[in-house]
Amino acid sequence: MTEQNRPEVLFLIHDVALAGEPHGIMQLAAYGKRKGWVSRVTTLKLDYLAEIEERPPQLIAASFMSADYPGFKKAFSAIKAAFPAIPMIGGGPHPTFDPDCVEQLALDAVCVGEGDQVFELLLERVEQGQGFAGLPNIRTKGNPHILEPLAHLDELPFIERDFFYEKFPIFARFKLKSFFTSRGCPYRCTYCFNASYNDMYKGMGKILRKRPVSDVINEVLALKAKYPLEYIRFADDVFQVKADAWLEEFAERFPKEVGIPFYCLMHANNVDEAVVSLLYKAGCRSACMSIESGDPELRKLMLKRNTSQQKIIDAFDLFNSYGINMYTNSMLGIPGAGFEQELASLDLSIRCKPKYGSFTIITPYPGTQFHDICVEQGVLPSDASDEMLQSTRETSVLTCFNEQEKQMQIKLLKLGPVTVRFPVIKPLTLFLVQKVPDNRLFSLVYWFFRNYLFSKYIVPVQFGTKEKVELIWRTLVEDFLQLKKS
Repeated sequence: MTEQNRPEVLFLIHDVALAGEPHGIMQLAAYGKRKGWVSRVTTLKLDYLAEIEERPPQLIAASFMSADYPGFKKAFSAIKAAFPAIPMIGGGPHPTFDPDCVEQLALDAVCVGEGDQVFELLLERVEQGQGFAGLPNIRTKGNPHILEPLAHLDELPFIERDFFYEKFPIFARFKLKSFFTSRGCPYRCTYCFNASYNDMYKGMGKILRKRPVSDVINEVLALKAKYPLEYIRFADDVFQVKADAWLEEFAERFPKEVGIPFYCLMHANNVDEAVVSLLYKAGCRSACMSIESGDPELRKLMLKRNTSQQKIIDAFDLFNSYGINMYTNSMLGIPGAGFEQELASLDLSIRCKPKYGSFTIITPYPGTQFHDICVEQGVLPSDASDEMLQSTRETSVLTCFNEQEKQMQIKLLKLGPVTVRFPVIKPLTLFLVQKVPDNRLFSLVYWFFRNYLFSKYIVPVQFGTKEKVELIWRTLVEDFLQLKKS
């Protein structure tokens, strides 16, 4: 069957970002390919209506987070009005934790939880001209969903990237590529979906699942043979929780069979000499380990990050002693945090000596424990809606802070990274944060140092002149569009 005669699924996502590829839709595309379907992708930033009209797909599948809800709500209505006969389904974090959203959105169904095992069944229903009701993990209007057990990762096909790289060639040329070695997270941080996700799937399979080392290596080698690859981002929520047989095998085989340096995410509670030495042996040359708050009480009570101050410092010192470049994040705007607590986060970041220390504004996304805490404390606006709860780089929506405090948080978000890297300017930063109104110069400083430090230390890949110009333009647009909302 020629490609022109094969059924097509159009994946709709909010936007693309060089920070990471959309693995969710790539995984589903692999199942589609196995069923003989062609995958395409577009974004809310493009003229998706024109693309649908020019080449109508047999199915539209959207993946979205709570931060993107407003844009997708409008898009679904526009698509359904123009193309009522094309079935449309939504998935991702927001539908998973708010499945009732199917009643408010112009969707035929939403997928709750993992969609791997049901996606082929969805495609079969489309081929047969049937609806989606009754399928596992699928909620349709007026019909509840039934969860099926979690997937075994060794049964998953390698993700399908070609359709995405064809649409966005810069990602094909970008010498950093993302992979997963696991799914799941053992921690219950209040601001994250994982705690609710773990509760939802309790008793339905092992939450923290690891792929066989051979699978990971084979996928990397297959991609390396086809696309440029100089640095790897392992995007697992927590790359490794202990020095076990899996890490020992990985550390022995990965540098010999692949030999590409990588970046990963870690939790300070899992860090000891054995873990870091094996990570370094495997090729880890940069890592992210969040602080979240420099105030121990806020960190423990509001965020459920049960890690002592000393443990955080010791973990960073250990990574730094191996020459592994560190990236960290701290959250501003936690209820109960005054300027003193925000400065504690800055000071702890400085003490930990990361190459890049970022700051974000905590956001109470629906479905998280932090959202429930904010409701209980009465710090959400009375008219709070999903449309209001958007980005971690926008002004806080919480009513426990006045406008001056919110502006100080935004200024610290912008000036904090350069201050962590160059602590000598801390007095100047404090003056600017407290006395000078927010302005475009602060945004420019943020954009420059964020991208300079990240590209120099965290994902140090080389680019030609054309790629550099394209990257500078893309990151400039991404950051300034986001920050101007604040």
